[in-house]
Amino acid sequence: MKINKPFICILFIITFFVYGCDKIGAGSYADAETYKVNASMQKLINAVNTFKIEHPEMAPSDSSGLKDYSSDPFYMAFFYYRDKKVYTTTYIRSNGDNSSYWGLVAIRAEGSTSARIVNKDITGSENEDVKQEFVTRILNPIKEILNRK
Repeated sequence: MKINKPFICILFIITFFVYGCDKIGAGSYADAETYKVNASMQKLINAVNTFKIEHPEMAPSDSSGLKDYSSDPFYMAFFYYRDKKVYTTTYIRSNGDNSSYWGLVAIRAEGSTSARIVNKDITGSENEDVKQEFVTRILNPIKEILNRK
């Protein structure tokens, strides 16, 4: 029996694109909803810290184990919606000297062991609600802090 190598190669390529492309992202946190902020990474991190001092109810408790940390090239920042008992995972990444990217990565219900990734595990109107809530409760107030300085 003769094997048709071009056919097998084409079949492999088609199979890869149909079943494998979702495994390849544009880097870490490829599904995150990304917002451009006109502030350096350090200024944005400082504003996040100020926000958490001014709004301690938005910071995860020590017992949650969610502490902000730096992991080059990202700064991971966590928030907590006490009224909903939901943790929010975000990252900050520099986009040059005077701007940064802030990515909304995932949410996790208190008591749950698994996070739900924005734009992937969360879809439709719920996904839009999660993003809008982040903008309203976290992003816009932190932009106001940046404008004060």
